[in-house]
Amino acid sequence: MAKDMIQYKIAIDADEVLWGCIPHFLEYYNQRYGTDFGLENFRSQDWAAALEADPEHVSQSYLDFHESGLGYQLRPITGSLEALRLIRQHLTNPPIVISARLAKLRAETEWLIDQHFPEIFADIQLGDHFGPNRRSKAEICQEHQIDILIEDDLKHALPASAVVEEVLLFGDYPWTRATDLPANVKPVKNWSAVLTHLNLAAEV
Repeated sequence: MAKDMIQYKIAIDADEVLWGCIPHFLEYYNQRYGTDFGLENFRSQDWAAALEADPEHVSQSYLDFHESGLGYQLRPITGSLEALRLIRQHLTNPPIVISARLAKLRAETEWLIDQHFPEIFADIQLGDHFGPNRRSKAEICQEHQIDILIEDDLKHALPASAVVEEVLLFGDYPWTRATDLPANVKPVKNWSAVLTHLNLAAEV
């Protein structure tokens, strides 16, 4: 990293980085439809392929999950709050959230941030990925002059890598186990690895 840590502008994805969403959705989906899908089915973030179902059915099930209120029960990824507090202490500019979530999930997203990550983030940007006002994460990173994006989904990480200094490909998930990555896309299995990469591990 070329800059001092304090100068960096960092953006962080929400689902599967700040909190786990897919495991909770699968619990709901399997119970509702009598299926037995697990994380191992998600070789990519193509949910329709993973669930062997029509994309419209999967999209509606995703909306039903959130409209049921279950989205408010999502829990933080292990070590996320402690790591983010430390990162926040070392930045002039507080980190922001950049998520592909639908705009209609803003209230839920803001509640989760306020509940689990108080006084950490300066802004929440939603890409409205399947909505009418879709913006790519690369676009949002460019707009906000982001240096580092922490992201678990390659379909967002790879385009963003062209406009940021580094992408930290987060998580030990089936869909993050790529081998042929751009030089500035760095796999980090957990929040401890994020701190190590940012040279903050010694301060834990």
